[in-house]
Amino acid sequence: MANGPRCTYPLTGVDCVSGVYTDHGVFDVGPDGARIRETYGVDTHELAEQLGITLS
Repeated sequence: MANGPRCTYPLTGVDCVSGVYTDHGVFDVGPDGARIRETYGVDTHELAEQLGITLS
């Protein structure tokens, strides 16, 4: 996501998160960006469209 959207909130730590858990899915986060581990009630294409980012 280096060329994608940027966080507009103050950051307390950079590169310290390895996973994100939301109502829509579970994501692994690494140097290459976010990777979908699991989704809940939404397919990958629809989720990427809602978030405005490319997911793999």
